[in-house]
Amino acid sequence: MLALQHFVLALAQSTLMAEWSPPAQPNPRVILDEARADVAAGRHEDALAKYVWFFRNAVKIDKALAGVRGSYVVSEWSALGRTYPPALAKLKAVRDDIVEQVKQGKDVKAAFLDVEAINEAFGDDHLTYDLFLELDAKRPQLAKDAYRTVQRILIAKKKYKLCSKYLDVEEGLLRLTRAVQTLPKVHEIGKFSPGQRAKINKVVIDDCATFIALLAINDRHDDALKVAKAIRKEWDDPAFRAAIDQALKGKLPEA
Repeated sequence: MLALQHFVLALAQSTLMAEWSPPAQPNPRVILDEARADVAAGRHEDALAKYVWFFRNAVKIDKALAGVRGSYVVSEWSALGRTYPPALAKLKAVRDDIVEQVKQGKDVKAAFLDVEAINEAFGDDHLTYDLFLELDAKRPQLAKDAYRTVQRILIAKKKYKLCSKYLDVEEGLLRLTRAVQTLPKVHEIGKFSPGQRAKINKVVIDDCATFIALLAINDRHDDALKVAKAIRKEWDDPAFRAAIDQALKGKLPEA
């Protein structure tokens, strides 16, 4: 009971929120650095205010921050919540609001990405899965928009038939072809280090192999061969060809 009282008190205090407010011309990167400094200095209310601001506004100012927003910021915000309960409560409230947005069909692709990121930070992949099942049952067109985000969870649960329902061969062929076409260029650009090139290779190769393997697992062999034949033409690389060969046998890439 005493712990609950402390939590309620902390939550009530957080409603006052920090005195911090963004400047007239906010720089998201600077504000994120300030949030991290506030965490280190124990200025939890200011840190929370800045994380909330960044999550809601950063991408509007700089689209390149989308990845930072969905990974580092969510992770750091949830970590703050482990020592500062109002931060945890706020992040869950934000997630619940976004879940409702998904259910209402508002910008589902982007909103589902946010839900998945927050749930992953909490170790709550099962909630992302349950939300997708609800969309699949009630609003499959919305589930189609959310599918690529939840695919890793469906694969982990071996829900291969459900994956097949949302594998659009023409869409996948166009997307994968474009991705593979970037790989030779990546290797020509001097600004990428060998390690960076390896990471880019793995992401693209795994994406291609996963798509083809899921088709093969679901006995959609003609579709799998169609995709494999098309993308093989785009890049002559031994590791790429080997991954596609394994995928045609229904072997998914290792995580």
